[in-house]
Amino acid sequence: MPGFDGALGDSDEEEQVERCEDCGFAWESVPPIEIGDRARHGALRIAELMQMDAVTDRPEPNRWSALEYAAHVRDVLLNLRDRIVVALVEDDPDFKPLYRDQRVDLGLYAGDTPASVRQDLDTASDLFCRTFAVLSTDQLARPCQYAYPTLTTRSVLWMARQVVHEVEHHLGDIEENAAELA
Repeated sequence: MPGFDGALGDSDEEEQVERCEDCGFAWESVPPIEIGDRARHGALRIAELMQMDAVTDRPEPNRWSALEYAAHVRDVLLNLRDRIVVALVEDDPDFKPLYRDQRVDLGLYAGDTPASVRQDLDTASDLFCRTFAVLSTDQLARPCQYAYPTLTTRSVLWMARQVVHEVEHHLGDIEENAAELA
């Protein structure tokens, strides 16, 4: 997963804007009002791409298949939804890692089919969006400890923006796979 590149923002104060070094995603650029729609739209687009040819093929040995990326997005939607709940209940919690690479390496996605992942993405994105839709401004500001890119204090709002990043970033990965395997 890409990390913070330290890119500077456009303000007079030269504030640092956190950006993904691979896809350019800037967390602060996502208004809260767009989070649900962008997460839902991206997840549905990934689900549509599960109908393409070669969905289980890896274009390179060290690059995941489209199905593996889609299953990862499903798990992120579910995991971060649960982390939001924990952050609303506990004061300044920290979280166990998702173990994204280990899920693939352990073969935990081997039983996933394109059809099951399509359905799971629909359910997971719906659950995330319904949870996010009811959060107040105070709840969005609740702090938690998050280990991306290094352990630091984040907010529930940042975690919701992270969902958008994960969905859109891996949608790009899946589209790149499709182009490389075409």
